[in-house]
Amino acid sequence: MAVGLYSQGHITRRQLRIYFAAHEMAEQRRYAKKQTAKERPVFLIEQIAKLTGGRGSQTALRALASDVNALARTGLVSIEAHAIQFAKSTDALAVGEGRGQLSAFLEQLPNLRRTVPVPRRLIRALAAGFGKAETLYIAAFLLRSVFWKKKEGLFTVDGRMKGSWVSTLFDLSRRSVTAARRHLIDIGWIEPLEVHQMIANLYGVHDVVNIHWKPGSVELTKDVPNQPTEPPTALPSVSVDNCLAEEEAAGCSSTLPPDSAGRSSTPRNKKALPTEDLYTRKLGSCAPDPATGGSRKRKDAVGAALRPPTLRDVHAHDLKDTERLLVLHAQAEVAGHDVCGESGRLEFLAMAHRALTRGKNPGALLLWLLTNRKGEFITQADEDAAASRLSNHLNAHAATNRPAFRNQTPQRSLTEEERLVEGCLRAAKRHRGLDPFAIVQQGRGWNRERWDSAHARYQQAQMQQWCGDEDA
Repeated sequence: MAVGLYSQGHITRRQLRIYFAAHEMAEQRRYAKKQTAKERPVFLIEQIAKLTGGRGSQTALRALASDVNALARTGLVSIEAHAIQFAKSTDALAVGEGRGQLSAFLEQLPNLRRTVPVPRRLIRALAAGFGKAETLYIAAFLLRSVFWKKKEGLFTVDGRMKGSWVSTLFDLSRRSVTAARRHLIDIGWIEPLEVHQMIANLYGVHDVVNIHWKPGSVELTKDVPNQPTEPPTALPSVSVDNCLAEEEAAGCSSTLPPDSAGRSSTPRNKKALPTEDLYTRKLGSCAPDPATGGSRKRKDAVGAALRPPTLRDVHAHDLKDTERLLVLHAQAEVAGHDVCGESGRLEFLAMAHRALTRGKNPGALLLWLLTNRKGEFITQADEDAAASRLSNHLNAHAATNRPAFRNQTPQRSLTEEERLVEGCLRAAKRHRGLDPFAIVQQGRGWNRERWDSAHARYQQAQMQQWCGDEDA
């Protein structure tokens, strides 16, 4: 329920971290001796600040207290002075119209009637703060793969999970899901196992949770406390003064071009690609030329590199050069091969990568794959390499035209109030649930009329920027 509320925007990222911190605090008191009427556990806001990180300033403590009250109003967890109570079902949550979406979200999760065993070190790391994609990927992997077998008295810590399922469940991009899994492998929390590509396409990758993992040896993210010798990081706070600083210092992440978003289909047969037949055997001889004493094959290769690429005589250097390879793709389209469009271009490049990495004669193997339409032999690794290669090639060409486009775009001339409006809007977008007017009202004492006027002028400046009309 906690990750569902977070992914749907009912609670913020820091409130989710406080939820994990509450579990850790409750677990610490669980093993204490039985309390009498005078000896009761005490839960302080400073303990939450210690688990979630921060310098412990009064401003940060007030922000944490506000988030604790927000969690209590939601009904997910109630942290009182002497008790912590967690919601047991969706009936205890006060989410209004979002209850139906939350129920639909929970129906997509497997094994809803079991508890999820989570290591204490991981709970503390989640409270300290992973990124959004890492947090949701950890939750998805725990739900799918970590079990407690009561009869055997053992844990099951391995399982299979597809990245597309995580992306659809939490409304994440495939790029962020792949980056999250790679980051968790780098820090040692996940240990991947080798699986056949066809099995990975059907059922997902096979990973194992390292139950002995601890965050002290490897730095997690910018929100996780570093080594014990360094001071803990500060809690995120929003004010009018740092709105402009965030607006000037924040960088925008570029997205992949549409050409690189290729998908792989499941292989239709289990036969291995033949690598030794009439098309893949060595053609010609490397014997020295009796007339000149040099290698005839080496001279032929040098001469072929100077000639334009042709589909009738494909060489290895044609497949290594992306520009020449795209010329071959255009010739294949004219010849009537089924490689038309952007998907066909990506499939052609994947065939070329397959031929370079598997065949003894890459040119002949590419022609064999192309002529016999053996697209089922292409693996996900071939498609990923082809997409990355095509993306780098297209971005290299687009970079030459980018400065000229920027010079043609008129520069914005914003006043101080308009820049303040822009900074508040961006800060409210980063911290979901905040009202930009509340930020400027608290920091500068603006009223609603002044905010509406400055906001309207800012929108007019935006229209001038995009339309290029200075008199608009």
